[in-house]
Amino acid sequence: MTISTDTTLLHDPRRQASLLYWQGFSVPQIAEMLQVKRPTVQSWKQRDGWDGIAPISRVESSLEARLIQLIAKPQKSGGDFKEIDLLGRQIERLARVNRYSQTGNEADLNPNVANRNKGERKRPKKNFFSDEAVAKLEEIFFDQSFEYQLQWYRAGLAHRIRDILKSARLARRSTFPARHCCARSRPAITRFFCRPVKRRLTCSGNTLSSLRDWLTST
Repeated sequence: MTISTDTTLLHDPRRQASLLYWQGFSVPQIAEMLQVKRPTVQSWKQRDGWDGIAPISRVESSLEARLIQLIAKPQKSGGDFKEIDLLGRQIERLARVNRYSQTGNEADLNPNVANRNKGERKRPKKNFFSDEAVAKLEEIFFDQSFEYQLQWYRAGLAHRIRDILKSARLARRSTFPARHCCARSRPAITRFFCRPVKRRLTCSGNTLSSLRDWLTST
């Protein structure tokens, strides 16, 4: 049986035998191809532990041997240069795999993972309401407000300064969050919800968060 393979640039029979073995050739076939005695090939196999070499190390050794073959050729064709470039990229990929096996960091395996977190991140706006949320809030306000609240609203269209009793002010407090949302679209509602002159009543961020939850559930 005649077996043909490219061995012209492999000058180390022992290394050549290991590469052929990892390609799937048996010890008798390797001995016939290299014209070496079978016990010699069997001894190389046992001493060098061919079966114990990890698959990725076998591929690295094969890539290295083939790359050295191509680089050593005095006359290189366009296909040779293309294969050299391809083998170089494969060696680089195997190097990333080796780093990943040691560190477990996904960025070692895929460089794009490290780059995707480099850009500047915009901080989310606090207590932000979209135009749709503002429109929905206005609709809910006019639909669910009591008459005295609507009266305050109408009064706010004509009067800028007003005095309100503390009891009425407490009843009015439940409508304060709407002021912060409607300020962008309805100046009249903004004036209605403006804070009292003598006592400032503020609306916390937690109240606005609760208001957003209420809008989404309504």
